[in-house]
Amino acid sequence: MAVTGRGVSIALAAMLVVGATVSARASSTVICYAKDKAIDVELHGSAGRSIGSGISGFGGEAEFKMSWMPQAVRRVSFEAGHLTQSWSDDREIRLAVSWMKEGKEPSPELVLIIKTRRARGDDAPYRGQYQLIATLPDDKAGTRREVQGKIECSAD
Repeated sequence: MAVTGRGVSIALAAMLVVGATVSARASSTVICYAKDKAIDVELHGSAGRSIGSGISGFGGEAEFKMSWMPQAVRRVSFEAGHLTQSWSDDREIRLAVSWMKEGKEPSPELVLIIKTRRARGDDAPYRGQYQLIATLPDDKAGTRREVQGKIECSAD
């Protein structure tokens, strides 16, 4: 069946506009950052717009300023494989990042947990808390240290 006429052109144009709108909002860039006396961190990635979407293209940098943190791991880079859990929906972004230095030498294990919530409004930032859990190698089972602070994320 062939359909012709002005109605078809309007319908096709409407479908193209809807398709462009949906694809334009299919994902957003997520940036999380915290800078305080303990850490200076920036993480980034892309998040889908559907509920429970994960983060792709993940990466970031961190500087850990605590005196007890070994010098060799004061500055680290995060890659996609370090992101162990992620959650992004309309009002929440949650991330878990796990890092260990590669090689045979003992390394601290660093776990950075981020929990944020967006205030009402599309332009409002996501604000919340980070928790850094560091298990430091030693002669025993390891020493566990924690720091917490405020973190902010944006998604656009």
